Amino acid sequence: AQANLPLDAPAIFVDPGLTCTAQDVPGSSLMRRACLAGFRVVVLERRGHHAPLRSPRFNLFGDIDDFEQVYHTVAKRLTGAPLFWVGLSSGSKLVVEGLGKFDRRRAEGDNTAPSFVAACCLCPGYNLETCFDRFAFPFAQMCLANAKSMFVGQNEKVLRAYDEATYEKVMGSTSLSSMLFAMTVVANAFEKSPFQEDGATFVEQLERSPCGMLLIS
Repeated sequence: AQANLPLDAPAIFVDPGLTCTAQDVPGSSLMRRACLAGFRVVVLERRGHHAPLRSPRFNLFGDIDDFEQVYHTVAKRLTGAPLFWVGLSSGSKLVVEGLGKFDRRRAEGDNTAPSFVAACCLCPGYNLETCFDRFAFPFAQMCLANAKSMFVGQNEKVLRAYDEATYEKVMGSTSLSSMLFAMTVVANAFEKSPFQEDGATFVEQLERSPCGMLLIS
């Protein structure tokens, strides 16, 4: 259906949940409804989401520089298309971070910064420093096991070769927050820190952006 759309048809960028993929963001109902309504859908899988890592670098929440590269590639092909941005669960972090940074750049005169008609965050974690500690049983254990398997376990060769001690510490972590801490604060090995330099929460970052934003918890 998307192949028959004009190039200026509206497009939605979708950042999926923690261990989700383009086929399950989670589920596929969002993409189906969007296509039926005449939207293109571009799902951005994070490093380690689907293809194996070729270097010891990834981010559980997504990388804003990676997103911008994809944005410009898509925007160049879809000239004149209205662009929207949706983040689901952990994928919301990239939406909020991106809006804050891109809006600031445009305000400072950078016309290359991505822009959107509107954005939406579904079930975001309002404070990345604490949200992982609030998962109830059995979801905390399920998410931890899936995150270890998808991002770390299947990339053992690359990650262990880079920093074996950190690899063992991450695989031995007993919670999502301790896994994240091991990857960023202790060894600064595998992933860029997901936290804002000024420690702003989601709500504080949203207040800085003029883009229309819908939050659904």
